[in-house]
Amino acid sequence: MSRLYYAKPLARPGFTAGTDSKLSEWGEKVTKLIPAEIVAGYVTLVGLASKLGSFRTAMMWACLGACFVLTPLYLRKVAEPNKPMRNHLLVSAVAFLVWAYSVSGHLVVPAYYDAAAASIALVLFTLVSGVIPLDK
Repeated sequence: MSRLYYAKPLARPGFTAGTDSKLSEWGEKVTKLIPAEIVAGYVTLVGLASKLGSFRTAMMWACLGACFVLTPLYLRKVAEPNKPMRNHLLVSAVAFLVWAYSVSGHLVVPAYYDAAAASIALVLFTLVSGVIPLDK
């Protein structure tokens, strides 16, 4: 199974996919757009950085920047050769930022963090990302 999402081939004429399979495919797509490996590493790094003294904030921002840059680089490395990936990499980079805000915004940007806004961002991202075409 690939780390990136690739659309399934269309069903043969005379066969139709049921709602359950369409919902399952949508769920798989949305799940693969979230760079869970990078988010997990980021949570660990920010947790460690939060224990630092005077340059704690700078280190947290450095962790955010490094993981944001690593997201498309990592996903490009694990992508299947000769398959479309540009849109996937862009959407996953945005997904990283949404998840980073949700899991660490209270540490990195406490003046701009709101738990309700973080939840709204996660829900909206999930709904919107499922309809973005990934064929480029």
